[in-house]
Amino acid sequence: MATTRYACAMIALSATLAAGCASNPVPEVELAQARVAIAKAELAPSEPGAHDLALAREKLALAQRWVQARDNLPASWLAQQAKVDPELSYVKASGRGAR
Repeated sequence: MATTRYACAMIALSATLAAGCASNPVPEVELAQARVAIAKAELAPSEPGAHDLALAREKLALAQRWVQARDNLPASWLAQQAKVDPELSYVKASGRGAR
């Protein structure tokens, strides 16, 4: 009887974990967009702040580590931030030149 309950609990736990992984797929698009944003920032004539670009690279690397750890939700958040950081830096640089 106890073995049956244990088996049922393990099956329920496995199903819950599998459902959690399915609801947060690997953020392939976000990672690709972040890579493109960083590459554009590196090639831009008015180079964004080195700090913002380094931060974006760090967030992208961290996102990739989360994907390897199979935890896709924080990976998605970090990839989105890694995409926005170079864009924000470019906007800041553009604003400085407009003054």
